[in-house]
Amino acid sequence: MAGFHYRIAKGVEEVASSNEFHLETMARLGLSHLCGLRIGINCWLYAEAGGCFLTTSRDLTGSNNICLTWHEVSNDVSIGWEPRRIPIPEDLRKTNGLQRCLKLADIAGRSWDLPVIRENVPGCSLPRVISFQKGVIVRPLMPKFRHIADLAESLADRVENQELNEFQWFEILIEILRVNYRLSPIEIEAFNAMNVLLFRTSDCLTGVVLALGLQSSEVAK
Repeated sequence: MAGFHYRIAKGVEEVASSNEFHLETMARLGLSHLCGLRIGINCWLYAEAGGCFLTTSRDLTGSNNICLTWHEVSNDVSIGWEPRRIPIPEDLRKTNGLQRCLKLADIAGRSWDLPVIRENVPGCSLPRVISFQKGVIVRPLMPKFRHIADLAESLADRVENQELNEFQWFEILIEILRVNYRLSPIEIEAFNAMNVLLFRTSDCLTGVVLALGLQSSEVAK
């Protein structure tokens, strides 16, 4: 029963069709980060009274399993877990995430794979290809990762030019970790509900600086 489970107050047909999630519906529910999962392969969706049950465990077919604890995060979504087996970072890791990463430890000592997402900084995690441009060999980013590099530039500009508080540092770190993990405010709230804290403010600052390839002097004071 590894990972999290979701009780959704919407019918299966509102959430997905032909084993594909409805992106707009999932976004409204705050669950768009789960759309990379493939129904029937690494997640399962079941109809039940009052809505549907979404799980990453093939062993579960309903939300009424006595082993699960539930936390309501909105009128439409509750998130569940097994108290005897609290979710760990590996349970939330995307199979298509970036592989060459730094390690960032949380308060409990659990290790998270922190990608270096800014282009042209040492240790960048974004894959490149070898090609030609006007007869010269070049190593551009793989096109499907361009949006991550663009995100990095936007975040770096924010860090370099704005004075951030501890909440904003945390938000930026989570945004970066989402490249590799199915992580959102919903899962963060669940960790808090089970009294599992994640990161100190200093951890957030360190993680963001490393992921964006910044120097401490580049961070707005």
